[in-house]
Amino acid sequence: MDPELERRILACPTLPSLPAVALELLRLCRDEETNLRRVAEAISRDPALSARVLRAANSASLAARGKVSTLTRAVPLLGSNATLALALSFSLVHGRRRDDRSGFDHRAFWRRAVFSALAGRVLAESGVRSADPEEAFLAALLQDLGMLALAEVFPAEYGPMCKSAGSDHAALAAAERREWGCDHAAVSGLLARTWSLPAFFGDAMASSHERPAGDGPDRRAKLGECVRASGWIADIWTTGEWQAIATARAALGPDGSLLERMIERMALAVPEAAADFDIDLGGTERLEAVLAQARSLQGKVGIHEVPSDLDTDAVAARVPPAAAFDSAVHAVLDHARAHGAPVSLVAVRSGVGNGKATQAAFRFVARTVRPTDLLGLEGDDVLLLLPDTPLAGARAVATRILTGAPAALPPGPPLAIGIAAAAAGATPATLRGAALSAVASAHRSGGGLAAAEPGGTGK
Repeated sequence: MDPELERRILACPTLPSLPAVALELLRLCRDEETNLRRVAEAISRDPALSARVLRAANSASLAARGKVSTLTRAVPLLGSNATLALALSFSLVHGRRRDDRSGFDHRAFWRRAVFSALAGRVLAESGVRSADPEEAFLAALLQDLGMLALAEVFPAEYGPMCKSAGSDHAALAAAERREWGCDHAAVSGLLARTWSLPAFFGDAMASSHERPAGDGPDRRAKLGECVRASGWIADIWTTGEWQAIATARAALGPDGSLLERMIERMALAVPEAAADFDIDLGGTERLEAVLAQARSLQGKVGIHEVPSDLDTDAVAARVPPAAAFDSAVHAVLDHARAHGAPVSLVAVRSGVGNGKATQAAFRFVARTVRPTDLLGLEGDDVLLLLPDTPLAGARAVATRILTGAPAALPPGPPLAIGIAAAAAGATPATLRGAALSAVASAHRSGGGLAAAEPGGTGK
């Protein structure tokens, strides 16, 4: 990080800060011989935090005999890690700014932060990412804290930058690096060091968007993996976009039912978290909608990044059966209708017209598009489903494919591409039929691009 930028950040008087009680707890919990009685005494100086710790202890000890009514009993029951995570998260979220005069959406920031924290804990508890659940909760909650710092240091620039990136944190981080030479994850790591958080916390926060080179299977690396995955799962709750589900499923591995189980466990924790942090996380209808969305795509959208050494077997494995592809298209169209989002379908046909040429075209297209786009085959045609993409965007994708094909494919006739944008009432059959009609028209013309509306004619 540039020293001048670091100086400006640390000198900013409105940076997120920890109250005295939280700082005292940090000091006490860093001691290898943590004195839990002194931890309880420190908490007792904050009535709101005391009430929260007691409620957590009673919730955690449902099987214990009798009610936990004192902090001296509650703190040992929770343990130092859980107590520290609870205290820091409670202090930060309750001390949050609630106005957006700078153009930065603080409400949206904290909603995603809390969902990330819940996801981090569930990931750790499920064993998918082997980490301490409370450490994962806290590190996931704090992972994007650098955004708050940048919003304070650059109030005029940062709000518009976040709006431009939308829900794409990778795009936001790239814009930050272009502008300031570092991203908000690096600033989060700086704040962690400033507060004297344990080093592995700061490392997990600083690597929340990119896995560090040489990251091994140690405690720090496992916590970092948990934090990175937590953000992808949080996006399912905050954006409502089906691509977030596809990205999270790809990150969690081959067990397609795992994401649904995790979302169900998060849903149980959402009402309590909303009350704890006094934050709107969506009501019952929102919870049910997210669960339904995850279930509707369960086992239907198998989207993974395509390796650079993709071979014939990998091509075959990547292509879903026709019924699965249709089910995915159904789910995407349903989501698009519910949210007023565009959907396009691209059909790519090799000019040679044999199986080997189709496989070569498939490899090329798979490496050209986003990992969240869905690929399929229809005879000798490669099908590419583009969610949230209007006809103009599909034309741009098709043009990119046509431009790159001569250098990537064996010599032969040019590719033919047909594109169709989903009109109101479009079905998988009408959308596919329009794209295939358009690609046939382009093929008859000797290659190039043709477009159609579902049920319409090529043009």
